[in-house]
This record gives sequence, C-alpha cells and structure tokens, in this order.
Amino acid sequence: MKRKIFWKDIRQSFSKSKGRFLSIISLMALGSFALVGLKVTAPDMQVTGQHYFKTHQTADISVLSDYGLDKGDKDLLDTLSQQAFIEYGYFSDVLLKDTTQTYRLLSKPKNISQYELVEGRLPEKEDEIAVFDMQKDKVALSDTLTFEAREQDKLNNHTFKVVGYIRSTDILSKVDLGVTTVGTGELSAYGIVTEKVFDSSVYMIARLFYHDLVGANPYQETYLQKVHAYKETVQTLLKQQPKKRLDSIVSKTQEIIDEKESGLKNAKQTLTDAHSQLEDAKERIDEGKEKLEQAKETLQQRKIQLDNAREELAIAQFQLDETYQMLQEKEVALQKAIAILPKEQWEQQAVQLETGKQSYEQGQAQLNEQIEQYTNGVSEYEQGLKTLQEKERDLSINEESLTNKRQEYFVQKQKADVDISDGEQKLADAKEKLSVLEEPVYHVYTRRETPWSAGYRSYESNANVIDAVGNIFPIVLYFVAALVTFTTMTRFVDEERLIIGTFKALGYTDKDIYKKFIIYGFTASMIGTLIGVLLGHIVLPNVIYDTYSHSVSIPKIELYIYPEYIFLSCLLAFISAVLPAYLVVKKELNAKPAQLLLPKPPVVSGAKILLEYVTPIWSRMSFTQKVTARNIFRYKKRMLMTIFGVSGSIALLYTGLGIRSSIEELSTKQFGDIVTYDMIVAQKNHMTSQEKIDLSHALSSSDVSSFLPTYSQTLIKVAGVKKDEQQITMIAVDNEQKTAFQEYIKLQNRQTQKSIDLTDRGIVLSERLAMLLNVKIGDTVVFLDENKNEWSMKISGITEMYMGHFAFITKRYYEEVFNKSFKINAYLVKSVVHTDENIQKKATDFMMLSGVKAVAQNTTYKNLIQTVVTSLNKVMSVLIISSVLLAIVILYNLTNINVAERIRELSTIKVLGFYDKEVTLYIYKETMYLSIIGVFVGFGLGHLLHQYIIGMVPPDNIMFNPNVAMYVYILPTILLILLLIGLGYIVHRYLKKVDMLEALKSVE
Repeated sequence: MKRKIFWKDIRQSFSKSKGRFLSIISLMALGSFALVGLKVTAPDMQVTGQHYFKTHQTADISVLSDYGLDKGDKDLLDTLSQQAFIEYGYFSDVLLKDTTQTYRLLSKPKNISQYELVEGRLPEKEDEIAVFDMQKDKVALSDTLTFEAREQDKLNNHTFKVVGYIRSTDILSKVDLGVTTVGTGELSAYGIVTEKVFDSSVYMIARLFYHDLVGANPYQETYLQKVHAYKETVQTLLKQQPKKRLDSIVSKTQEIIDEKESGLKNAKQTLTDAHSQLEDAKERIDEGKEKLEQAKETLQQRKIQLDNAREELAIAQFQLDETYQMLQEKEVALQKAIAILPKEQWEQQAVQLETGKQSYEQGQAQLNEQIEQYTNGVSEYEQGLKTLQEKERDLSINEESLTNKRQEYFVQKQKADVDISDGEQKLADAKEKLSVLEEPVYHVYTRRETPWSAGYRSYESNANVIDAVGNIFPIVLYFVAALVTFTTMTRFVDEERLIIGTFKALGYTDKDIYKKFIIYGFTASMIGTLIGVLLGHIVLPNVIYDTYSHSVSIPKIELYIYPEYIFLSCLLAFISAVLPAYLVVKKELNAKPAQLLLPKPPVVSGAKILLEYVTPIWSRMSFTQKVTARNIFRYKKRMLMTIFGVSGSIALLYTGLGIRSSIEELSTKQFGDIVTYDMIVAQKNHMTSQEKIDLSHALSSSDVSSFLPTYSQTLIKVAGVKKDEQQITMIAVDNEQKTAFQEYIKLQNRQTQKSIDLTDRGIVLSERLAMLLNVKIGDTVVFLDENKNEWSMKISGITEMYMGHFAFITKRYYEEVFNKSFKINAYLVKSVVHTDENIQKKATDFMMLSGVKAVAQNTTYKNLIQTVVTSLNKVMSVLIISSVLLAIVILYNLTNINVAERIRELSTIKVLGFYDKEVTLYIYKETMYLSIIGVFVGFGLGHLLHQYIIGMVPPDNIMFNPNVAMYVYILPTILLILLLIGLGYIVHRYLKKVDMLEALKSVE
C-alpha cells in the first residue's frame, strides 16, 4: 500500500505538471537536436566523401604541364610506381556545334579517378560519350552531340552518341566547372570518351594514387601532411624537366622549321625552273618565228624568181614560136625558090634555113632545159611552201601550248606565291614564337588544388561550415536550455517541499524521495534528449546535405550513429535535469519533517537596492515601479535566468540573421558597388600585327562601353587553415590611369568607406587575403609566381573585396619589384548591356580572336556567391527556427515559474483591490524589463558569435560582410515583443481566473 501511494504520487507529478514536463522535453530536444545534428553532419559528410573517394580511387596527386607530358616526363613519373599507382590520360576542350557551350572531353580512366555510373553505361566505341549527370535536363540518352572541329583539339572524331550519365569524384561542382580557352572562356559541361578518340603524341594529365593513402581520411591533418610531402617529392622529381622539355621542343621545332624552309626553297626553285622553261620555250618559238619569216621571204623571193622565169620562158617560147613560124615560112619560100630559082640562088637560102633550124633547135633545147628547171623550182617551191605551212601550224600549236602553260603557270604561281607567303609568314611566326618560347610550367596539384577542384573544396568547406557552427551554436543553445531546465527542476522541487516533508514524516527513505525527482527529471530529459538525438542523427544531416547537393554533384549522404554525442547529450541532460533535482532535494532533506511541512521563510529583502541611492530617479518613480525594481533584485536567480535565457535566444537569433545579412548582399556589393567591369580579356604574350588590329577593333566595338588596359599576372601564396596555395590575381595599372582604374574597381576601406589610392610605395591587397595572411598595412609579403620565383612586396593598403584574392599595383612599383618593363596584357571591359546573356555572347566574340588567351567573366563568381548564399540561408533558417522555439519555451517556462512562485503575493494584491491589468503588470513588468536587458545583452553576445562564425565559415576565397543590416536588430526585437504580448495575454487570462482564497490558504 505504501509503495502504491508513492508510485501514484510520482504518476500524479507527471499529470499535474504537463506544461513543465513538456517544456523540459522541448528544451532538451532542442538542445540535443542542435548539438547532435550540427556535430554529426560534418562527420557524416566527411565519411560519405571519404568512402566515395576511396571507392572510385580518386587521385591524390595530379600532374599537368603547359605543353603536355611527353615520354621523358612519363619515364620520370613511372619511377614512383613503387609508391603509387600511376595513370595517364587526355582531355580536350571543344565547342558544342551552333552553341556557346564548351565541353571538356576526358579519356576514360582504367583504375584511378573512376567515374560513378548514374544511368546507362560507359563509352566503349569511338563515337560514344557519357556526360555528367548535371546535364540530364539538357541531354537525353541516345542524343547525338556534335562538336566543332579545330586543329588544336587533337580529336579523331567530333560526333558522339550519349550512352550514359556519370559522376566524378574529381569534379564535384555544378557551378564553377573551370576556365577554358574555348567558347565563352568558361566550361559548361564534361564528358568522357575512349582513349582512341584522342590523336596526341603527349599525355595531358598524370594521376597518382598512393598506396599508403588508400582509405585515409582526406580531411584529417595526417592525410594533408602526407599528400603535401608527396607533392614536394613530385615537384623535386620534375624540377629539371622544364629546361629539358624546352630544349627538346626547340630542337624538334627547329628541325620542322628547317624542313619547312627547305620545302619553301624547293617550291621557289620549282617556280623559277618552270619560269625558265617557259622562257626557253618562248625563245625557241620566237626563233622558229624568225626562221619561218626568213623561209617565207626566201620562198617569196623564189616565187618571184619562178614567176620571172615563167615570164622569161613564155617570152622564149614566144620567140621560139616566132622563129619556128619564120622557119616554116622560109622553108615554104625555099621550096618555091627551088622550083623557080636556080640552085645557086636557093642553096644560100637553104643554108640559112638550116642554120636557122639549128639555132631553133638549140633554143628549143635550152627552153626545155629551162622549163625543166622551172618545173623543178616550182616543185621545190611547193615543197618549201608545204613545209612552211607545216612549220607555221606547229608553231601555232606550240604558241597555243605556251599560252596555256603560261596561263597555268601564272595561276599556279599566284597560288604558290600565296602558299609561299603564308608559309614564310608561318615560318616567321614559328621562329618568333620559338625565340620567345618559355620553359613549360609543371603543375603538381593535390585534390584541393586542381583547376576543377572548386566542388571538392566547396564540399569540404561546407562540412567545415557546419562543424564551425556546431562548435559554438549548440553550446550556447544548450547552455541556455540547461540553465532554464535547471531552474525549472529547482522550482519543481520547491513546489514539492510539502510532499517531501510528508513522505519523510511517513517514514520514506531519502532514497525513495530522491527516486521521485530523479525519475521525473530523468524521464523528461531523456525523452527530450532521445527525440533530439534521433532527429539530430537523421533529419538535420539530410536537410543540410540536401541544401548543399544543389551546388555539388554527390551521392546520398551516409548516416552513422555517434555514441560519443549520444552520451554527451545524455550527460548534459542528466546535469541539466537530474543533477539539480538531486542537489536541491539533498538540501531539503537536511531539514526536519516539521520544517518541510511549513513554507520556506521569505527572502530577506530589507536592504536597499542600488537604484534607491539615486534619489532624483527613485523619488520620481511610482509605487508599482518601485515594487517592480525591488522585486527584480529580490529574485536575483530568476533575474539572471531571464536575462541569460532571453539574451541567449536573442544572441542565437542575431547570429543566424546576421549571417544571412552578411551573405545576402555579397553579389550586389561585390559586382555592383566594388567591381564594375564585366570581364577581363587577356591577350596572348606574343601577337601578330593583325591580331592586335582585330583585338583593337573588338574593344572599340559598339557593344563595349569602355575598357582599361592593364597588366595581369597570377601570384601564389600558401595560406589558410589547410595551407592551400591561394591563387592571387595581380593587376598592374599605368600611373596615368589610376583615377580611371577606380571606375572599374573601387578601392576603399570597408569600415570607413574612404577611397584607397594606388601608390608607388606598395600594393593594395584584398581584405580576405590580408585576413588569411594575418598581415596589415606596412607589412612585407613574399609571393611566388608560376615559376616559383619569389617576389617581395610591401602592403600600402587593404581594400574591401568579398570574392577572390587580388593585389593591385602601380606601373612604377611593378617595374621596381619585378625589375622589368610594364607591358599591357589584359583589359578590363565594360559591356553596354550588363545582362549575363550579353556578357557571355561578348566573351564568346573575344574568345574567337586568335590573339586572345582567355576571358574571365564575373558571371561564374556571381553564381558561386549565390550558391553559397542559398545554401547557408537554408542552414541558418533551421538554426533561426530552433532559436525562436527556444525563446518561446524559455519565456513560457520562466513566466510560469515566476507566476507559480508568487501566486500568494499576487492573490494578496488582488484582494487589496488591484485591477486585473495592474495585477498582471505587477509581475509581468519584471519579465518585460529583464527581457529588454536580455535583448541588449543578446545583441552583444550575438555580435561576438557572428564575428566568430563569419571568420571561420567562409571558403578561403570568399569574405562575408562583417556588417549587418538593421533588420538583424529589428526582427529579434519585434519577435520578442510579440512573444511577450502573447505570453502576457496568457498570464493575464490565468491571473483573472485565480481563486484568491484558495491561493492564500495553500500554505495550510
């Protein structure tokens, strides 16, 4: 029976104080939820990453070179095969046809940095490709991707069929994929193809996966120390390679140049020989023409001779005919004479006739001979004429052939002249480039330092953010919750003082009495703790991880149980709820039962409070104001609990809202107030005159508002918690353009907003870099260039900058430090239209110019900042909600305790005739005044927490704005006012219904 009553009383203690019981559960749940959730999320993320990197054997070290990796480089790196697995690969940046999207195609690895297959399969043929899963919304399986062919891309194929979606442990970021020399200057996507797709005599990358780092936690200091040691080993191994590689390239290139020069010389000689042959042929034709002319003249003369001979022959024939006619007549006459005349007379005539006949016959013989000669001459003439005509025909054919050959020669000569001219220009360019060719830089990167490691660093940074917040936020929250729980349990024991005395009088042991309060505190705290632990292990990690998964491509988070945090939560719950109950009960049990059956004697409060000594103020205070002031100091413990409780909640609210305020305007401040240029256009080190003209025209085009010529160089400095190499953009400005420079980048002190001038006495550093290096104005910093040369510079100013690391320097100080002439190699460009689409289009136009080396846009930085803002805002929202709930529970609890403790006092003043409103204000004014004090204390504590977190949380290249907006002060204040109004209404209604007589006789 005795035990039954005891256990019944324990059960009744739960049912009669449901509000108190639930408030303890809520406080412990909130505390353990924040503590466990924030403390396990970072380890969960790190273990998830560790397993992911181990499963896919992510490279520990990556080696790249400006000119690729040749056989000599490979042979050197292969000497490390006893320490690490080594693989070599290719990659090439290509532009998706008819778009501005640039893909980086990588060769499919065998063992190191394997890809996670999300859907489909990996490429097996030369015309297949697998794209990263972030392209799912843009590219479907079986789609065909066609890339623009370029001589530099070293690809055998440019059209691929999409066969799968993949993730990469090397490339996690969905926002910052890296820079390129193709398209807009920024990478849009990645894809993997087979090695056979690449047509290159050198490798582009070497990946090293060390044996003793397999399964190591990449986030622990041990791993970082080892991998940095291996990095130094590889750097030492490759130290002599730049000179050797340059000598090799120069030698091979010179051989090619010599060969090309010989080819050009032969081409020129061939043209000369062809011209000589044509000239010889023309001379021969001209000679033939002359001979033909001579032959023509000879034939013409012969023809004349023949014509003359023919006339002479005709005359001779005519004369012979006349002679013959005359002889005939003489012979007739002779015959007549013979018949008539005597012999003596006609004999003389007969002799003359005979003589005439002989003469005629001789003339006829001569004529016949002349006719034969004439006939032979005509025959010879006709043969000569025929030969002449044949020669003329041959000459005409030869002339036509020569004309055709001359035309062909001139056509071929024009083409050859162009080819020779181009060849000579190319040779001249090649010789010029060869003369200024520099030693290649060998880049040895850890996982955190590769050009595509933004996602890896972001993932680690996100885990560190949560860890940093978890190191401070739950401590404050739990501390406040524990204090209020401590007060609540103390009040519970005080309320049960009469019961304790009764049980002791009835003979219950001290152990039994302890048991009641320990069970109550243990049950309430453990239920709350277990709820918080469960939610902290499951809900918060998933919520936070899902927030960050929008910016990085990662698998589902792996959840683990962390006994140490469960034990810590239970221990804190025990200290908060069980220990105070034990200590207070122990104190009460030292009294006799008779004393316990009487109420506690009132607190001695006859002493004056400090305010009473300030007569001008005290004398002007009303009665209720004086009572309120005295009551505040009368219940010092409750006063401190209220101040601590409110200030803790306000501090957490201020911190959460402050971080949101610090990051939400980063993009606007960075790229609206400070950086006003849209892109940096970097030109090649050596440009032809035509390339300079093309770039000048592009900079002067109508869609460019203005531009400023500068010198830009990348410097390196090891800094940050992880001792990473920080990439610093150094911009040198001509002294004559220092004023104009401020229109592109505003250099100013963040706190005073005073403009900072560039001087010849030092450099101006961006504020985040100065914080990482822990330097101030007047200090000297040593930077490295890409060739690891050291350069010492003095700091003359520290400028407001929220994104990236910058160093600004004048032309004169640059020439003094680097001991070389200032040379323009980059331009700060402002576009007429500042939309992202227009800027990307203009960047693409610049990248199309052969003289442009790279274009750096601000759009990537804007997207990166926006991603950080979005992710942190969601995390802060969870913490802000927790803080609000904590404030509600704390004020509700403390108000309840205050009312319960002073119910007799309130009933007394109510009996004395105080109105309901006066009764409520009599006690509630104390809460309001203490809450106001708590607000101011909370703002102070919140400011300290806020400054601590924004110093620990941001990535190395981002600075959060230390200043906060007014709403960070206004919202917590309004929230507290609304909460006080709500609780005041509840208290007012409760006090209106209080049974005064019952309350006054409760002691009996």
